[in-house]
Amino acid sequence: MALSVHKVTVKSSSMGWKTLSSTIIITISEIQMAPHTRLREFLNLQNIFRELLLAFVERSKQRPKQLIFYRDGVSEGQFKQVLEQEIHEIEKAWTALYNEKPKITFVVVQKRHHTRLFPSKPKDRQYADKSGNIRAGTVVDNNICHPTEFDFFLCGHAGAKAGQLHLVKPYMVAVQSNNVSAMNEALNELYVEDEDYERLRESVDMHDNFDQIGLAQKLEKHELLEMRRIAAYIYKKAGRWKQSIALSKKDNMYKDCMETCSQSGDRELSEDLLVYFIEKGKKECFASCLFICYDLIRPDVALELAWMNNMVDFAFPYLLQFIREYTSKVDDLVKDKIESQKEERAKEKEEKDLAAQQNMYAQLLPLALPAPPMPGMGGPPPPMGGMGMPPMAGMGMPPMGPGPMPAFGMGGY
Repeated sequence: MALSVHKVTVKSSSMGWKTLSSTIIITISEIQMAPHTRLREFLNLQNIFRELLLAFVERSKQRPKQLIFYRDGVSEGQFKQVLEQEIHEIEKAWTALYNEKPKITFVVVQKRHHTRLFPSKPKDRQYADKSGNIRAGTVVDNNICHPTEFDFFLCGHAGAKAGQLHLVKPYMVAVQSNNVSAMNEALNELYVEDEDYERLRESVDMHDNFDQIGLAQKLEKHELLEMRRIAAYIYKKAGRWKQSIALSKKDNMYKDCMETCSQSGDRELSEDLLVYFIEKGKKECFASCLFICYDLIRPDVALELAWMNNMVDFAFPYLLQFIREYTSKVDDLVKDKIESQKEERAKEKEEKDLAAQQNMYAQLLPLALPAPPMPGMGGPPPPMGGMGMPPMAGMGMPPMGPGPMPAFGMGGY
């Protein structure tokens, strides 16, 4: 048996549908709602249920074996109140008729919740439908359910085109900074379906944890030019320069080709692009490529291609720039060499001035007198007298002058 209320008014009666399954008996009656309560509470539920039981027995000629009661309009904080009141009313109606306790399965159905389910593998048809939503009939009864009560999530019907993913799109955008692969791929799928190439380009720029080559291969066949440009951009980010340039050539996006060549740092790719522009007769693109890939293209190759294909006029600005650059480099080298020579000459002059100044100071000093010979060095020692001491003979030399005089008060021996 199922009972649901489609329209509720607080002060008056509301029309409700009462459904008896098994023999599918549907009747319409007045269901009184309790006024001034936040819970959609039924009045006289015991009598209503008794009428349904009698109608079921009259049609099916048997009484129900089990009751399944679906109840909506109940928040999580009101579960206990509903269980205590409404199940008690149903049991009283059953007991009054059959004098026994019934088997009741009470199911609370909540539609207004903030839980949204989406497949982790949107491309796998085992988990998702063609719109990228979870398949109809999917039941989730663990991990995200109530830790103690028995509850589950049921996807009762197929969603619209990416409808369920669109419901959680604001949440996905808010948490995309975590750079989770499944989240990035789901959002990118939404942007592709919405043909929102600006948001897709931003997502690809800021979050790289996704199947880049898979997305690029999908986008390169897209009917929108901007989507194909994003495919070429992804190839460029992944370092697949040739694929990116080939895709840009196919869409005549020549500026993208030149920028990709410049960022690749590959001289061969840049010079091959010059040849491509010559073959296509794109003289303006030839001139532009010479400047965008200026650091990669060799001057002799550029001038040879221009001369052989009668495009010297378009290469002439490049030639002027090249001559100007190299002239500036030579001028800088000459200037540096002249400044270096000036510094060397100034340093030599400073050293010479310092040496001349030292020589001038040496000439102004007085001549130094020779030092007296030291004892034991072979020269005669200076005579030492006084204090009554006789002079000392030096190093075996005979004394000069008269002999020593006796000291006062002492006789000679």
